[in-house]
Amino acid sequence: KGNPWNISSCFHHWEVLWACPGMAAYAAGNAVLDNIAHVRQGFNQPELSLNWGPWDTGLSLSSQNTLKAFQAFGLEPFSMAEGIETLEQLFFSDEPQLTPVILNRKSLSGGMLTQRPLFKCLCEPDADKCNP
Repeated sequence: KGNPWNISSCFHHWEVLWACPGMAAYAAGNAVLDNIAHVRQGFNQPELSLNWGPWDTGLSLSSQNTLKAFQAFGLEPFSMAEGIETLEQLFFSDEPQLTPVILNRKSLSGGMLTQRPLFKCLCEPDADKCNP
């Protein structure tokens, strides 16, 4: 009540969802932000938490080794234009939490991430019906 904001949003990194080594404290903090989004929506307050995939600018791609590591996992970076366009599409979603990523299913299909149910499902031909 009395909140002057029309919408609140949290932006953070996809790695916190996918159990990357060394990310436990970061993941715990971001889990709180994700939970806040779910709770606020439960009270009919607009909230969106976005767990972004890599972008081609900024710290996440500060070296070619980082880019190659992302691509080995089947992830392609967002360009600034793709990221802004995606944000515009997602910003008024009814979902409290989303993970915008650009997946290269061909690269993903042979990697170690496919051992996890979400990724295994995403590599199947009918991935649009995926519900792990």
